[in-house]
Amino acid sequence: MSMLALVAATLVGMMMLAQQLGVSPFPAVAALLTIVCFNGIALSVQRRQEQEWANTSRAASPSRSRASVNTEPYGSLTFAAIPERVDVAILTVLPIELRAAQKVFRTADKFALRGNRRFYSTHVRSRQLDGAPISIVLTSSNEPHNVQAAKAVHDIIQQFNPAAIFLVGIAGGEKKRVRLGDVVIPQAVHFYDPERLTDAGTEPRHDRALVPTDMRANLHYYDPLSTGLDRDIQAFSRRMATQERPRLPANFRPKVISHNAVIASGAKLLVDGRFLPQLRSRHDQRLVACDQESWGFAKGSEGLWWAIFRGISDHGDPQKDDRWHYLAAACAALCLRNFLETEYIPPRRAA
Repeated sequence: MSMLALVAATLVGMMMLAQQLGVSPFPAVAALLTIVCFNGIALSVQRRQEQEWANTSRAASPSRSRASVNTEPYGSLTFAAIPERVDVAILTVLPIELRAAQKVFRTADKFALRGNRRFYSTHVRSRQLDGAPISIVLTSSNEPHNVQAAKAVHDIIQQFNPAAIFLVGIAGGEKKRVRLGDVVIPQAVHFYDPERLTDAGTEPRHDRALVPTDMRANLHYYDPLSTGLDRDIQAFSRRMATQERPRLPANFRPKVISHNAVIASGAKLLVDGRFLPQLRSRHDQRLVACDQESWGFAKGSEGLWWAIFRGISDHGDPQKDDRWHYLAAACAALCLRNFLETEYIPPRRAA
């Protein structure tokens, strides 16, 4: 029975009962009509809310039958124009390293989003190529350690197919060989993690990756003393905000160590002050710095020209802190920019 028929039957019954009792039916009829009106309003509101909820659910949960469902975390979005193929890719790890590199290479705030990785586009002018531009894409591994660095390199290659790739940022340094702010450009990466466990103890099974021959040849001709790197670093440090600039010595002139230099890489975050000197004395006197990403970066970059630029931010001892992070990362980025602008000659590639 419909609501209208039910109300009509109730009204007829009330009027007949009132006539038999000899009373007026109007107060009861008025009460019934009031109840019916309130119930109707409540039902209308409920139905409207259910409809709005259904519309919202359909918008938030697209049909699973669609063939174009994107399974990546953020999909592929472009907020800035980036070429499909670039000359150089630069990888950073920590957010402060990315921020320093963005400042040095003067990237725009806009970026292209590929998966969950942001890519920033820029370029430099090459003296060796008569001022021709070298296209650059800059990004971050988003997380530290060798595995994440290797994955980031894979993503960069898949997206932009660079001719060369560089790892830029900070590292710990051997206190007797390097000072805070110095830049290390190693010729090789020493991977110290592999070991063989025996009942007598551990036997090292260390591995090594060499910077490609052609890249080492480019670096052989790089002389930062004659290319104005000191001037660039001094100008950058003067422009730094007071809260970001560490206390600098009066004769602050960072060195660039690129010959007979090796960087150690592994899972350990060094703060004991002993591990790197012991590693150096036991395995290679050329070990001057250490980090947690160079090995993964080097292995992921096999087949490409690659190199590593690391600014020394601490000595891996109990005095390690964050005060030098930004300036050391900037020194490494300034050194790379200076190298790209003055001595780097990119490989020839088919059009």
